[in-house]
This record gives sequence, C-alpha cells and structure tokens, in this order.
Amino acid sequence: MDQKGITHVMGVLFTVALLAIVWVVYNESADLANLGLGVVLGFVALMLTNKFVLKDDYRENYHVNLIAIFKYIPFIFLQIYLSGFDAIYRVFTGHVNVGVVEIKTKLPTEFQRSLLSNAITLTPGTVTLDQDGEDMTIIWLDCSTADPNEAGESIKGSFERILLPPKERT
Repeated sequence: MDQKGITHVMGVLFTVALLAIVWVVYNESADLANLGLGVVLGFVALMLTNKFVLKDDYRENYHVNLIAIFKYIPFIFLQIYLSGFDAIYRVFTGHVNVGVVEIKTKLPTEFQRSLLSNAITLTPGTVTLDQDGEDMTIIWLDCSTADPNEAGESIKGSFERILLPPKERT
C-alpha cells in the first residue's frame, strides 16, 4: 500500500474512533457492546457521508491544523465568556452602538471561513448575517468604527490568526 493509501486508512480509522468515542459519551456507557455499536455506526455514518454528502475529497477541503484546533477550542470558550460579560455590561449601562459592518477574511478555505463565521456568531455581541466567499456582513453591538479593516480586526482578528496556516500569518 502506498503512502496516500495508508494516510487514507489512518484518517478513516481516526474518524471512526472519534465518532465511536462521541457515541459512548452521549450514551454514557462504555461497555463493549455500546463501543462496538459506536464503531459500526461511526463507520456507516462516514461511508454514507462520503457517498451522498461530500462532493470533493474531505481531507483537502476540511483539513485544519491540529495545533490550531488545540489553540482554537479554549480560545473560543474564553472569548464567549469575555464577550458575554462585555455584552451584559453594555446592555445594562446603555453603551450600545449597534451597526452592520462589512469585513473581509484572509482564510483560504470555505471550511475555515465557516469556522470563523460560526465563532463570530457564538461570541455575544456579534452575529454573522451573511458570508459570501471572503466577504462577511456582521451585526455588531459595539460598532465603534465603520472602517472594514478596523472592524475586521476587532471582530475576527484573533480567531482568524489562529485558523490561518502558519506561513500566512502576519
């Protein structure tokens, strides 16, 4: 088996194992029968997804650096809490300046742009209204500037830097 085939098999095994772990956690039972059912259902779900949902190779379209994920997950939780406290403060004190801004992202893939769009929406005080390629329309609770570059840095700056491939970060 060549290197590409080995990589594919390892990717399938990793994904099935991850889906089986999620199954076990959701069912709150780690017995052998439940784990086996999780493996079978994970494999079936992966095969059906590959056949009927994905149009292209998922390894190319949905690839995210593992180090970026380990940075991204705690960072997004922290930002959700910090932004939540900021939004509560603004609402109670009346320091609300709602506006709609257009920003651009430098993220190269649609998957990464979707992660960014969802992170913006999950963060209290911002909601992604539209995403079309690199262009995003955001409603912002603290619209301190209409300049797309300044607004973009305030809204997406740190999220985008984590998701960008290392060679493209500035």
